[in-house]
Amino acid sequence: MGGQDYDRDILADWLERHAASFIASAGWASLGLGLPLVVAPQRAATLIGLHESPATIRAFGVFDLLLGCGLLSGRQPARWMIGRAGGNSILAVLCARTLTRGRSSRPQTTILLVAMVLLTGLDGLVAQYQRTARK
Repeated sequence: MGGQDYDRDILADWLERHAASFIASAGWASLGLGLPLVVAPQRAATLIGLHESPATIRAFGVFDLLLGCGLLSGRQPARWMIGRAGGNSILAVLCARTLTRGRSSRPQTTILLVAMVLLTGLDGLVAQYQRTARK
């Protein structure tokens, strides 16, 4: 029992100290990733090993740009983080679909899949913290 409380305290302490900077970093990362997806969707898709239409890749870019602006605005960060978690989970599904259909053997696709799964969890955790910290 004591170990779980200690783990919760470490997590709560980390979130208290780093949630705001994580949200800002996520905002800048979303802007930085969204721009190439909008400007050069086919090249970006090839680089990460996704076999989706340029329109789909561009839509993710627009989504990332909107998320970046929302996260950096500082208004309702929990909602924007939930949106980011949702977008990352959809991207993880697209990566998994690409890999299971044998359409990509590129290690970038696997790395992106793992990153999206981890970021989905972390984004959700930060969103939950933001929601409860504001009450």
